[in-house]
Amino acid sequence: AKEAVKARVKPRTWEAFRLTAEEERPGAEVAEKLKMKVGTVFVARCKVQRMIRDEFLRLEEEAG
Repeated sequence: AKEAVKARVKPRTWEAFRLTAEEERPGAEVAEKLKMKVGTVFVARCKVQRMIRDEFLRLEEEAG
């Protein structure tokens, strides 16, 4: 599910998700690194998490 979503989002959006969700970096640090606003970092994280969840549920439903 993660790889399918990664292919569908912009690289910077994926990196904002990865750094905050997987590496547990602070939003302000990620925002500075990616030259984004802090709010935009958290919107990207939320968007990607939702897409991963939806993709997982879709794949699970397909598998029966």
